[in-house]
Amino acid sequence: MIPILALLFIVIFRMTIIFFINRDIYSLLALNLLLLHLKNHNIHVFYTQKVGPKRDLSDKLLILHNYETNWFIGKATPVGDQTPVRLRFFTFNEVKKMCVSYEQNDQPNSPEFIRRINALAPDIFISIRYGKIFREDILKIPSHGVINLHSGLLPAYRGVMPTFWAMLNNENTIGTTLHWIDSIKIDAGPIIAQSIQNLDSNHSYLWNVINLYPGGCNLILDVLQQIKNGVGVTSIPQKYDGNYYSFPSQDELDSFRKKGLCLSDLNEMDIILKQFFKL
Repeated sequence: MIPILALLFIVIFRMTIIFFINRDIYSLLALNLLLLHLKNHNIHVFYTQKVGPKRDLSDKLLILHNYETNWFIGKATPVGDQTPVRLRFFTFNEVKKMCVSYEQNDQPNSPEFIRRINALAPDIFISIRYGKIFREDILKIPSHGVINLHSGLLPAYRGVMPTFWAMLNNENTIGTTLHWIDSIKIDAGPIIAQSIQNLDSNHSYLWNVINLYPGGCNLILDVLQQIKNGVGVTSIPQKYDGNYYSFPSQDELDSFRKKGLCLSDLNEMDIILKQFFKL
């Protein structure tokens, strides 16, 4: 039998969790996979609209970006209030209603934002595709630290679009890495856990990346459960610096295409919506 005090702790345990995301299809899927499990906690969401500095995109990357953001957001409507909760898809507007705060923030290291976040006394930051780098003053705020879900296997695939580079490099597997952010160095913190799956080169880059998030979000839920249970979260330092990748050049995009690979496929999009978002 569970002691009364322990049972009371389980019932009233409530964390302040701050999500830092990018406003795109991947982060929206992650929030859908996570928030229903976290409804008893104080949730704040801050987002960027893009990852990385302003840049000119090639035609292929512009099409991919459109699928990741504008095209998808236009398609993303809820199934309906009568749909069972476990089958519902929450749009960004609905996510907003599930949170204490939900807003854009492109200056996480500003003194004003740091004072605001300090006042919230957060337990943990969860970064998923957030487009800005955290510096020391904000990293030290949450009592349980800052974790990042990286859509690549570290340390081999640091940086942006790791699945693209894994496909171009003829890898057989792809995955996500959940790691601590403990410095300004990108994707370099101690590794908590990884989820690994087969790469499917018969499908697009976008398809393969979306398929990473169910496994990756389970890693996040495992960490939150460990914190709730008072169990220390173990991790291991990255043993080497690995490779840091940036956005592909036109030559690299051409090589990708010549291998018979594609970034996005309109014919897949309706399947993606039905499979992952129940639309």
